[in-house]
Amino acid sequence: MNRLFLALCLTGLFAFPQVSAADLEKDLLEAADQGNDEEISTLLKAGAKIDAHNRYGYTPLLKAVSSGHLNTVKLLLENGATVNKTNDYGNTALLKASDLGHIDIVHALLEAGADVNKDDRDGYTPLMRASFKGYTEIVQTLLNANAKVNERNNYRKTALMMAARNGHLEIVSALLQAEAKVDSRDKYRNSALIQAALKGHTAVVETLLARGAKIDLEDKDGQTALMCAEKNDHTETAQILKNAGATK
Repeated sequence: MNRLFLALCLTGLFAFPQVSAADLEKDLLEAADQGNDEEISTLLKAGAKIDAHNRYGYTPLLKAVSSGHLNTVKLLLENGATVNKTNDYGNTALLKASDLGHIDIVHALLEAGADVNKDDRDGYTPLMRASFKGYTEIVQTLLNANAKVNERNNYRKTALMMAARNGHLEIVSALLQAEAKVDSRDKYRNSALIQAALKGHTAVVETLLARGAKIDLEDKDGQTALMCAEKNDHTETAQILKNAGATK
């Protein structure tokens, strides 16, 4: 719908045409995606539903979050957007913001009552998403908001395992400080130590060992952290493990 015409309708200079709810919802989703706050306000006054969604379940709030429009997110929340509404993949706005690294949006969503532990259909929580991606500030923010540090996804993986595998040392330290279980195992019997050794993240291996990680745990194929390090030519990591007492 033409914005000028819609604005004139709202002032009473013209009567509203017969605009379908579907058209209003489509325009609202597009405006949220583009961060067009003026048009959002106009469309809401014209009767567009704040929690309208497309065929994939994306609402205006999810669109705005995905595109990183902080002011638009705030505008939608102020107008009653459901903060914990999910799309067809089980993503909430907080899950999307945590996955994309939008720290200011994370703060806004938490202040609006976002569920810090709500997971997607694969069991990933906001803390897991941020830990996997390496967003240290978001991880700390979620922990401060009482994110559960030892939650597991559908593959039995924890945030610590994800951070360890990707070499995010600061996040590994933050999770351990928050009482992450150092020897949790996923469905393949991997521990955080095995994951870190596999990728040659020496500093992470040292940190996990300092917190008492069991050095000779085996994955489902019988591979230990030392075996994984040696198999992938991570010489320094292998030596650290040997110095710590690894024998196999």
